[in-house]
Amino acid sequence: MNIMTTRFGEVDVADDKVINFPDGIIGFHSLKNFVLLGKEDRLVMWLQSVDNPKLAFIVVNPFLFEPNYQPEISEVDLNFLKAERLEDLHLVSIVVVPEDPEKMTANLLGPIAINVQAKVGKQVILLDSEYSVKHTITRADAREMSEMVN
Repeated sequence: MNIMTTRFGEVDVADDKVINFPDGIIGFHSLKNFVLLGKEDRLVMWLQSVDNPKLAFIVVNPFLFEPNYQPEISEVDLNFLKAERLEDLHLVSIVVVPEDPEKMTANLLGPIAINVQAKVGKQVILLDSEYSVKHTITRADAREMSEMVN
């Protein structure tokens, strides 16, 4: 299928790459279908709305810049995502890039959890977490992300 995007123009995406978010994403509940654009081994990817070409979130694999990240996802969320354990899910964190890119942050408290096999996703809120919605990204990581985003 071809989807239109503001950032990348028309993008050809395999139908089996579309991820359904039955609840949408916090603040964007009406948008249900997204695709991950970019290579999974890279720090930065894009979570692009299939339904709205203007909406794409910059996302990162939180484990690549926060190696001690230990998210706890509720049993309810695991069931919703048709997963038995955390390892069955692909997690990404939404990044906020302010005017000064060295002050960018990632949402570690509310990561996007995706069951790649079931093609279902959800923004989850971690249990009893000390993580923040504005986790500071180190200067080196911020520089690398800034180069990839621009």
